[in-house]
Amino acid sequence: MIAVLLAFTWLFLTQGPLEPVLNSALATGLLAIASIIGSYAFSKPGVNLSMKTDGIHLSLRYPLKTERLHYHYTQIKAMRLVESKDSEGDPHFTTRITMADDRDIDLAEGSRDNCGAVLAQFSTALNNHLKATEAEHD
Repeated sequence: MIAVLLAFTWLFLTQGPLEPVLNSALATGLLAIASIIGSYAFSKPGVNLSMKTDGIHLSLRYPLKTERLHYHYTQIKAMRLVESKDSEGDPHFTTRITMADDRDIDLAEGSRDNCGAVLAQFSTALNNHLKATEAEHD
C-alpha cells in the first residue's frame, strides 16, 4: 500500500496538469492491483502451533487480529496432505489437520517434500505425546 501511495503521489506531483485523466486512471489501476494482491496475501493466517501437556495450542495471526485456539489431542479428526493445482496448473500441496469441530487448519503450503516433512513431524510429535500420556496412565 505504501508503494501505491508513493506512485500516486509521484504521478500527481511530477506530471503536468495536461494529463489528469491518465494520472487518475493509472493511480486507480495501481490501487486496484495492490488491493487484489493484498486481499489474497492477508486472507490466510500465519499459524503457530505448540503441543503442550494439556493439548494443542494454536495461534492464528491475521493482519488485524489474532485468534487463539486450544484443542485436546483427541480432538484431531484427520491429518493429511492435500494436493491441488496452482493458477498455472502446477501441483500445489497443503498440510492440513481437521479438528473435531470440522475446522481445517493449514500448517504448511508448497512442495510435496516440504508439506510431507511437516506432516511427518506433526504426526511423530502427536504419536510421541500420546504414547507418553498412555504410559502415565498405566
